[in-house]
Amino acid sequence: GQCNLKTNTIHVVDTIEAPEDTIHRGDYLVLGKAGVKKKLSQIERRSGATFGYVGEWHSHPNGPDDFSTTDFEEFANKAEEMVADGATKPILEVLVSPAGVSCAVLALV
Repeated sequence: GQCNLKTNTIHVVDTIEAPEDTIHRGDYLVLGKAGVKKKLSQIERRSGATFGYVGEWHSHPNGPDDFSTTDFEEFANKAEEMVADGATKPILEVLVSPAGVSCAVLALV
């Protein structure tokens, strides 16, 4: 996707599949990391740095309909990781639940 700081808009244009090292059991998921940096680097290079990582999505198929405490803890970890990697643009977090779609934007400082 693309993050436009002037218009405060995040454009999502495509998704990539969860990495093979992702662990998911019933209502539990730990997103893997294998090959993600390489895939994102390819996207950025092929698009002339127009498109890149803008965030992640997950679901709560049986609820809750809002972000959980665990989600917020993971957001904090992701933000720290992104800042350590030199990222400065916000991160979009999307939740799909029985009630619909919820979004959170994490500002990196």
